[in-house]
Amino acid sequence: RESYIPYQILKNQKPMSDIFLIYGPFGYLVNVLLYKISINLNLLYFEAIVISYAILVLFYKILKFFLNSSFS
Repeated sequence: RESYIPYQILKNQKPMSDIFLIYGPFGYLVNVLLYKISINLNLLYFEAIVISYAILVLFYKILKFFLNSSFS
């Protein structure tokens, strides 16, 4: 579902108004933008790695703001 729906949106086979969005349209639209580069499963893996790294850095920055450097 997470890769099939953006593919249909990219090919103009399914408009956004026909999709039942549980989590909102942001994830689908990001995947559509990535699919314009290349329709490849490795691109989705790379996207997941980048998002995971960004969450890790953000979590570290929040901990560093509220706690000492040694705890973060």
